[in-house]
Amino acid sequence: RLVVIGHGPMEAELRRALPANVRLLSGLDDAQMRWAYAHATALVAPSHEDFGLTPLEAGAFGKPTLALHAGGYLDTITPGVNGSFFDEPSAQAIRAAVVANRAVDWDAAAITANVRRFDESRFHEEIARRVATLLQDET
Repeated sequence: RLVVIGHGPMEAELRRALPANVRLLSGLDDAQMRWAYAHATALVAPSHEDFGLTPLEAGAFGKPTLALHAGGYLDTITPGVNGSFFDEPSAQAIRAAVVANRAVDWDAAAITANVRRFDESRFHEEIARRVATLLQDET
């Protein structure tokens, strides 16, 4: 079963063409999104994201991400740890990634640990460290 969350300019066309094993959902509240992540096997992310936030959201639930090898995903996905990449946003490439990753025994604890690299507290610590380094270089 595949659940697609979101909407776009092709929504009506896609709804008409959905096979029986696919659901298209949009307008989910936070609790519904948490439920979707918690019950997912993996996140498939074939679109371009500037930051790559969705892998972090999925990773908070110990779920790996199969993503387009581009954009912000390059910063938030560590291959073999919290996900893997495919090279183009085509049905064939996505299918190959899903099939290849069915046999992978993802470590949920390693995935959530990887997400912690982006914690707010770590961000503050890193900014403070870099500022201190810059100040030392000027003296």
